[in-house]
Amino acid sequence: MGDDRGSVYEDPDGKYVFRASGLGGCTSSLVRHGLGMTAEPFPASMYDRFEEGNVAEPVMLGWINTPSGGWKVWDEGDLEVFAGTHGGRMQYLEDDGDGKAQIELDIPVGKKGLIRVHPDGIATCFLITPEAKKRYPELKTGTQVVVEAKAFGPDYYKKYKKDGVDVFPFYRYQVSVEMAATGLPCL
Repeated sequence: MGDDRGSVYEDPDGKYVFRASGLGGCTSSLVRHGLGMTAEPFPASMYDRFEEGNVAEPVMLGWINTPSGGWKVWDEGDLEVFAGTHGGRMQYLEDDGDGKAQIELDIPVGKKGLIRVHPDGIATCFLITPEAKKRYPELKTGTQVVVEAKAFGPDYYKKYKKDGVDVFPFYRYQVSVEMAATGLPCL
């Protein structure tokens, strides 16, 4: 899910909103967005990749939300309760056409700023698979996690498998802020 606003924008309350997905990249670009300057558009091929990622997200969430995946992805009602107890809200994007809602949480930054996050989901572990036990030896059933689903092409997937999320600064910042906003570790 997404919208077309820049990495920094002013919300109706006069706060400057820094999108978590825009952190970790070019600081000059964030400043230009904050000043209302229009950035150069991404190449058309990048928009295709963004859309592929949007299409893949529910597939990835569906995979972990199966008995063999070991996780129960929270439904909209559970997310709404979590959002309410963490100062957040549910966001509904009409133009998606899928009727899906997402949780939206803010981290205040000074008096006029905030970082806004939209995690892809929250899940609870109910079964520790052999792969999960190998990757996360401390994992226990009942553990709650924030979920950020990323679709990679073959080259990026190899980098991710070798070095983890640390090789992708945008994702590292986004996931860190989502963890701070939810108080949960990340899957």
